[in-house]
Amino acid sequence: MVAPVRVLFLCFGDDTYHDHGAAGDYLRRFLGGRGFDVSVSNDPASSLVPAALAACDAVVLYAVSASAPAENVDHLLKAVSGARLNDRKRPVGFCGVHGATTSFQDNAGFRNMLGASFVSHPDMGPLYEFTVKDRSHPVTAGLADFRLKDELYCFDTHAPFTTLVSCRHETVERPVVWTKGYGSGNVFYIALGHGLEQMSDPNFQALLANGVHWAATNN
Repeated sequence: MVAPVRVLFLCFGDDTYHDHGAAGDYLRRFLGGRGFDVSVSNDPASSLVPAALAACDAVVLYAVSASAPAENVDHLLKAVSGARLNDRKRPVGFCGVHGATTSFQDNAGFRNMLGASFVSHPDMGPLYEFTVKDRSHPVTAGLADFRLKDELYCFDTHAPFTTLVSCRHETVERPVVWTKGYGSGNVFYIALGHGLEQMSDPNFQALLANGVHWAATNN
């Protein structure tokens, strides 16, 4: 029997425009329903530590404008890069959701690991057209182009990544879902997921579940 993928799910941050409590509860139940073994935390100081990181296969971060002590972010970077392996002798995968690109922004190593930082977004909706650029990748397997009302993030890029889903807006093709390597580990990011309406979309759900599994096991 294959052991389940163990997910350390961090959900915290500025609740002005995002309800972290509702999002955290919804995503915890969703990931658990997809077979992941989920542990939830809203405190990076107690969860991004060597013992907790050694006991997980992937870290999922849903956090808007959040901060964390530099020491704890460094523990995360070492776990993802493979400088410090988990108890299964593997790097820990990293999965950033939506506002993850607004968080830990005082840490250059984190910005490099994730690949980009949030700059701005146009008004929410109307329905944006999202293009699946590589249907052969495990994250996007079986998915077709789709439409969704969500925030369309614009980014500053810090490191190369592979765009799997994009959206053309005002003549510019915006990356929306991407993957990249970091040391010997894997990083997945999805810019979608503003609220429960977006999280309940089957395309978002497939991308998130596939992305977490890929980041945790493709190393």
